[in-house]
Amino acid sequence: MLLKDIEFEKCPTCGAHRKVLQERVYGCDQCKKTINLNAKSTDWLEVTIFHHNKEADHLQLCSWKCVLKLLPKLKGDYFISLPFLHYDMGSPQTRASAFFKELKNRRK
Repeated sequence: MLLKDIEFEKCPTCGAHRKVLQERVYGCDQCKKTINLNAKSTDWLEVTIFHHNKEADHLQLCSWKCVLKLLPKLKGDYFISLPFLHYDMGSPQTRASAFFKELKNRRK
């Protein structure tokens, strides 16, 4: 989810973009927590909603907790692609262990 769009310094004479003042700021589609998609060390989970007659929707989420909260609210007419389970890489909230922990917590 785009939280803030890119901002440029503009030339006062011609209005052309001189330099970037602020990069785009993205956030979790569930909790709105900032996700720096430009950093190599940033981890996020992507859910893709496919439709028959329009472009797919791509959602970025910060944790499995947010994925599981968002899933019941999703609407689509074709299929939904869920994130892969990673066991040994990524931040703790995006690993497979966090997914299983959230499932266990929801059964209680």
